Amino acid sequence: MEALRIRMVSELDYADNMKGGMGRMFKESGFRGLFRGLNAMMAKQIPYTIVKQVSFDVLAPLSLSALRPELAIYAVIGSAFVSSVLSTLSSHPGDMLLSVVNSSKSKRKLRTLAREILERDGVKGFFTGLNARFLHVGLIVTVQLVAYDFFRKCFGLVVV
Repeated sequence: MEALRIRMVSELDYADNMKGGMGRMFKESGFRGLFRGLNAMMAKQIPYTIVKQVSFDVLAPLSLSALRPELAIYAVIGSAFVSSVLSTLSSHPGDMLLSVVNSSKSKRKLRTLAREILERDGVKGFFTGLNARFLHVGLIVTVQLVAYDFFRKCFGLVVV
């Protein structure tokens, strides 16, 4: 689905809808083509999820222990924001690779594409578009983690 989404965004005439896009993708690339970006997706999602959850689960209790109860919400929001920045930074190289893999029509391997980016742009090439992603992901992750904290307290998963 991610490969199709990226293809439909990068090639506006690729397909009119998801069904047509999946049919075209299957016809052009076969069954394996539907999984083309799986390694890149894992390079993005695994660091993102681990860093988001672990950093929040470490930061929130530390910041809460240093504050009065009436300031707790600010500690949660601050911890969520820092976690969103860390998770965005850790996953952006994978996100960059995922975009390149899914927008490219070539059958080059992920490591070949990564090497090309590194040789052409250096390490900074893996962080192209980071500012826009900070805004997008940062806001979403901050809200997610504040909601996560609220519900885990409601269900007694964390001592308040």
